[in-house]
Amino acid sequence: MIDLFQLMPHGYSLSWRPELIISHVLGNGVIALSYFSIPFFIFRFVRQRPDIKFKKLHWLFAIFIFACGITHVLHVVELWWPIYYIESLAVIVTALLSLLTAITVWKLLPDFLEFPSVTQLKALNEKLQIAEAERRTSEERLRSMADSIPDSYLYEYTIDADGTPRFLHIGPGIERLNGLSPTEVIADATRLFNQIDPEQLPEYRMSESLSRSTLTDFSMDLHMRLPNGEWRWVHAHSRPRMDADGSVVWDGLATDITNRHLFQNEINRLAQAIEQNPTAVQIVNARGELEYVNSAYTRTTGYQFGELYDQPREALFSTEVSAAEFAQIEEQIRSGRPWRGVQANRHKDGDLHWEEITASAVFDSFGRMTHYLYTRQDITEREKLLLEVDLASRVLSVSNEAVMVCDAHNHIISVNPAFSRITGYTEAEVLGRNPKMLASGRHDRKFYTELWQAVTHQGEWSGEIWNRRKDGAVYPEWLSIATFTSKSGEILNYVAIFSDITSRKAVEEQVRRLAHYDPLTNLPNRTLLQDRVGSALASAQRHHGRLALMYLDLDRFKNVNDSLGHLAGDALLVEMATRLKALLREEDTVSRIGGDEFVIALPGADAHGAASVANKVLHAVAESVSYDGHDLSVGVSIGIALYPENGHSYESLTQAADAALYRAKQTGRNNYQFFTTQLHARAQNVLRIESALRRSVERNELFLHYQPQFDIGGGTIVGAEALLRWHNPELGWVSPGEFIPVAEECGLILEIGSFVLNQAVQQQARWLRAGIPVVPLAVNLSLAQFRQPTLPLEIATLLDEYGLPARLLELELTESMAMDDPAFVVQTVDKLSELGVTLSIDDFGTGYSSLSYLKRFRVHKLKIDQSFVRDLPHSSDSEAIISAIIGMAHSLKCKVIAEGVETIEQLQCLHQNGCDEAQGYHFSRPVPADDYVAQLNGRSLREELQ
Repeated sequence: MIDLFQLMPHGYSLSWRPELIISHVLGNGVIALSYFSIPFFIFRFVRQRPDIKFKKLHWLFAIFIFACGITHVLHVVELWWPIYYIESLAVIVTALLSLLTAITVWKLLPDFLEFPSVTQLKALNEKLQIAEAERRTSEERLRSMADSIPDSYLYEYTIDADGTPRFLHIGPGIERLNGLSPTEVIADATRLFNQIDPEQLPEYRMSESLSRSTLTDFSMDLHMRLPNGEWRWVHAHSRPRMDADGSVVWDGLATDITNRHLFQNEINRLAQAIEQNPTAVQIVNARGELEYVNSAYTRTTGYQFGELYDQPREALFSTEVSAAEFAQIEEQIRSGRPWRGVQANRHKDGDLHWEEITASAVFDSFGRMTHYLYTRQDITEREKLLLEVDLASRVLSVSNEAVMVCDAHNHIISVNPAFSRITGYTEAEVLGRNPKMLASGRHDRKFYTELWQAVTHQGEWSGEIWNRRKDGAVYPEWLSIATFTSKSGEILNYVAIFSDITSRKAVEEQVRRLAHYDPLTNLPNRTLLQDRVGSALASAQRHHGRLALMYLDLDRFKNVNDSLGHLAGDALLVEMATRLKALLREEDTVSRIGGDEFVIALPGADAHGAASVANKVLHAVAESVSYDGHDLSVGVSIGIALYPENGHSYESLTQAADAALYRAKQTGRNNYQFFTTQLHARAQNVLRIESALRRSVERNELFLHYQPQFDIGGGTIVGAEALLRWHNPELGWVSPGEFIPVAEECGLILEIGSFVLNQAVQQQARWLRAGIPVVPLAVNLSLAQFRQPTLPLEIATLLDEYGLPARLLELELTESMAMDDPAFVVQTVDKLSELGVTLSIDDFGTGYSSLSYLKRFRVHKLKIDQSFVRDLPHSSDSEAIISAIIGMAHSLKCKVIAEGVETIEQLQCLHQNGCDEAQGYHFSRPVPADDYVAQLNGRSLREELQ
């Protein structure tokens, strides 16, 4: 048993009996524990009540209580350990804390006295309950009132922790506005949100997120699609609040604003119409202050709105309007009668211009005038036009083209002297009469209806027309009709300009005849053949008929030409043409497509019929032809293709017949072969070419050769033609005649054409920089390339990129391309000519040339096709065609170049007929760039021509 008294530092004392020690220790211990527990509860209370007042006092009181507990602990400890100094220090600190606490409490006593009593708190609680009930009643009344508002509803919604929107309340108006019942939306809020226009969803989510994070109002016009497919505009406005559980709840109102949007859109359209109106518009209020001017007003006067804002209304007119005149104008406007007049007003830069002004008043529903409305039309150009018309009338009086001016009712009011020379009518005889007095009767009512529709809707018409002279003679003329209108679009006059094209029509008819028929045999040429076969195919397709196409190639014909000359060959071809025509029916067609090649089209013929005709042809051709004491004998190889077995178009049938002809030559000639599947192998070669061609550009297999062009009169090189060549490691040298058609068929012609253009321009520029005396370089354009609307821009870019003058580039397009779409061709040619590039028409004489369009093309050169040159000088027909082409070209101020010149006789014949330039193997084959540069020193032709 431990003797507690022995542990006491001051020894045993009778006054410290065991029961006293125990009671002393227990008492102070319990007091200390009680003191220590109080600060713990104070700390916890303060932390859980962030709204409590006097926090500093609570903290101070907690420290004071804790210090008191320390002193009681020290009372127990000092019974055994003499720590009197520590205890004294603790007592002093506790005393200071108690003093500080007492002072603080005294200072806050007035605030404590303001705390309500329990009775007051109960009364306040009852008032709060009453206020809450009134609030709920008011809220229910407000919701009821809002629900009764048409096209709107109240809503209350929140977003759950998983991001799902949820409606806590939604008014019945949603059923009228969105087509959904409140029950449906409360059960599944996404049904409402899915109605929002998907294009608005990003903006909606961003606005909602901003409102949620900043507790600011949400407001947005939503475009919503109802279940019935109808679109409506709904304005949603809500205010967020923090709920007791920390979630954000939005209380809002949704309103149908569809009609407001429609009205606003209508206002915007009207404002846009006024702003974009070409007529100047200005609006001035009743006080004379300018409120609005449109863009046309700014363009007309030069003044911006800000420059006129403080100006009086009188400043909007010129100084030529007196105050009295202005007052009179104002009085008329206020009376409700619009004022119209013409004023000479001054532009901002000081220039005078004439304006046609209309002024009117705007009144409100009470009949009070609120604004002045002015429209101003600049008529300066109309005045200038009148002066220009006067000048034009004097110029046209000496023109060689007839000019006829009619009024808006199509009565003749003026003609020039050329009109009288062409028609035979004097001016006095036609004034006041209708131009239909000149009608020839050759055109039906539909022709004139379409003519006037074009004049009415497009403002112009041009074309060929037949009219009658005073003496009754009918003549063709080229007529152009144009309308002259006022600024407002009102027709003022019709102006017709025409010229007598009798002579030109005769030449054109001759050229057209030569263009469709072979000049030697008078058989249809390839173009006419294609038309006839196309018509026959269309008929066969409609009536489920048949057609046979036969390709003929005379065997040993070259021997006749080489031994007896071209005249003998020509005579033989004419005789063969006569024999072939004699074998055929009237509906059949035999055509010479070049050299010793003929084509026969047999509508309605099957294989048996075609074989029968082929046998007749073999026998007819086998008979000898007597010429100049010689018996000429030739054979014929025939390839036959059948519709519909071998093709459904002219192109497919000709390919099949050509393949069969090739087979006939391979099998010994002088026989006929039908196209079979075995001939498909030749088509495979085309596929090989196409496959290799697709990689030719990237593998640098394509390059250019250059063939010089010579001036026949001067004997010098005046140009050159860039010709594409292709060498493939597997196929070897591939002829352009093989791969160009393949490129056109498979769509590679655009890429290859761009490559040729780029290489030609780049090479020309490189030679120019090197000081080489370059001449214009001609580049052939394919139809697909020419049809590209970006062609002028591509060429301008190339010229600018490489620094090549446009005059050193010449573009060639074939005659058939020029006639493909004349209107488009004229437009494109004009754009290219504006760049300074020269243009020429290649293969001239082989297509359908319309002289009426040709004269509109801004071309500089016509190239005679080598098929006409080949027969010179032995064929008088070929020489006649060439002479006609040269004469026509010179009349159009175009130069003429002949291609395919191979002999001195051909060159001399061309020179005698006035041809300007020539190219061909007689001068040079197409050569590589280095060889061509060596040729640029020039070569004289004078000795050869002599």
